[in-house]
Amino acid sequence: MVQLVVGFLFNFILVLIPSYVFIRAWRNLPASRKARFWLGVSSVTLGTLWYSLLMSRGILDIQDYSPTIFWTWILVWSVIFSIGLLYLFSLRHFFRSLFSWRILKRCLLTFVLLAALIATFYAEENWRGKRAWENYRREWEANGEKFDLISFAPPLVPDEQNFAMAPVVVSSYAAVMDAAGHPIRPIKTNIVNRLMMELQRTNLYFTTNETIGSWQKAKLTNLKPWQDYYRKTIVTNICYWKSGTNKLDIIHLDTSEFPITIQPQSPAADVLLALSRYDKAIEELRQAGQRPFSRFPLNYQTEYPAEMLLPHLAALKRCGVVLQLRAIAEMQAGQTEQALADVKLMLRLAESIRSEPMLISHLVRMALVNLAIQPVWEGLVEHRWSDAQLKELNQELQKLDFISGLQFSLNGEQAAELKNIEHMRKHRDEISLCLLFAVYPEIFKTLDKMDGYFSNLPMSVNKFLDSLGRWLPNDLIRRTLQSLPPDGWYEQNKVAIAKIFQEKLFQIVSPDKHLISRQVAVESAAFFERNRTMLNLNPQNVLIYMLLPAVTTAAERTAVAQNSVDMANLACALERYRLLHGEYPETLGALMPQFIEKIPPDVVDGQPLHYRRTNDGRFLLYSVGWNGKDDGGVVELNEYGSLRPDLGDWVWKN
Repeated sequence: MVQLVVGFLFNFILVLIPSYVFIRAWRNLPASRKARFWLGVSSVTLGTLWYSLLMSRGILDIQDYSPTIFWTWILVWSVIFSIGLLYLFSLRHFFRSLFSWRILKRCLLTFVLLAALIATFYAEENWRGKRAWENYRREWEANGEKFDLISFAPPLVPDEQNFAMAPVVVSSYAAVMDAAGHPIRPIKTNIVNRLMMELQRTNLYFTTNETIGSWQKAKLTNLKPWQDYYRKTIVTNICYWKSGTNKLDIIHLDTSEFPITIQPQSPAADVLLALSRYDKAIEELRQAGQRPFSRFPLNYQTEYPAEMLLPHLAALKRCGVVLQLRAIAEMQAGQTEQALADVKLMLRLAESIRSEPMLISHLVRMALVNLAIQPVWEGLVEHRWSDAQLKELNQELQKLDFISGLQFSLNGEQAAELKNIEHMRKHRDEISLCLLFAVYPEIFKTLDKMDGYFSNLPMSVNKFLDSLGRWLPNDLIRRTLQSLPPDGWYEQNKVAIAKIFQEKLFQIVSPDKHLISRQVAVESAAFFERNRTMLNLNPQNVLIYMLLPAVTTAAERTAVAQNSVDMANLACALERYRLLHGEYPETLGALMPQFIEKIPPDVVDGQPLHYRRTNDGRFLLYSVGWNGKDDGGVVELNEYGSLRPDLGDWVWKN
């Protein structure tokens, strides 16, 4: 049916209308020779100018240019213009009546009424939106809610007490932003980011052998592949030539990049030697960690939080990856004090961004802590930690509260998104077009379907449409469309997005109960999926689905991270109990109050974590996981052997 309609429309446009114009023009040929002469001169002049303009703009692509082609096109366009002029001449009576005083009065009245209706519409929408947002904001601010991003910014601290102002830390961001968080253009190429550490050699990629173990899968780290990787000095590749023969390409690696000895040592010793290239930076970082505060110079007063610079996050993560491998190697080398110091440094890196009210900072913080848990687990499995070291680990792990961290970052995200919408209202970018789309999405859906039929049009028609599109003032059209949505629609979207945070997202987190509500998170995800369909979109809510971060995914990752920390904390207490009594306790309750003040509940359902001793003298500790079901301590993996945190249990196996 759609094909028939489209076919009819184009036949009508391409056949009937031109035929009508041609017939009407032919019937109105001027009678006098003088009129015909000036018609011909005008047609040729206009045809020549038009063809020359098309050529100069490159719209007509003529490969084999010749005088014949030139004069042929001049003749074609002259005929077209003569038909057009004759057609306009045939409408002279219509134009006379059109520009009569009676018609002009009617047009003026219609224009005034239309302008009044448009002005009334914009005034009403702007008033309604502004009133809705002001009332909503006033109500919630009276209850203590804050909607300004600057309200969540950490307080200023003296540079000498600020971890983020230590020279080695400053190198992670000084090349791209200044001390106020503003971007530096062009970037400073003379500053070396000393925290952007690499485990990989410049001319040698990792294979599948160089991996870190996984405490979730009860897998220790094998350092032998890492030793072989760093000791390799020659790489051979086969280069294929056009003749069909091949040649052996030998690359000598830079042995000064990662130091090695002439003779192999133990895997742990060789890995530590290779990573010693970062010793100076790590020691400076450790000294910086003694500073009591940390506040990176981010621009919390930015007009557009979506463009806030956060270069330090990647650098901290890279540094944490190196520290993880280093701590594991130190553990296997029997250097437990050094391993403990590196674990504590990883935790310090994580806590250095705790005061940043952005969800991405919260996620990086959890990732850094997860890096630190692997060497803690390996030391527990191999019974390498002393009681004093385990006590220190308990003290450090008990400080970590990711549930409150998620709540804090959600407050910051709400304020940032509201400010993003305000920036869009003032400056009108491409996202503004989403408001127009939401007025009646079915129109755009129909146009998308029809677009498939346009490609089947005759080549000449496609070229004509393409030429027409190139002549349109696209930038003017785009800016005009972006300016069409009333300011009130942006204000209404502020209300909608604040309601989503207040009524759904904030309900996921319960720090006082030490709980991440899986049920609320799943219901919120279903709500977003259900309302993202075109039928439920409107100009007052469409920005929710454009701007909201993946909060439900962050909730799951927060639950995983908090349970990981809780289980690591309990595992340290259990090991201390074993060191004193020679075996693990029958229940977790035996740990209180000597080894731990309080047994943390399962973050997912609020029930006690599952614990049992195993026949080999070890223990199994686990959470029911994101599916909320006790699977007996079974970890689910996908087809590639990676963890499936949404299925199975979250397990600590000692």
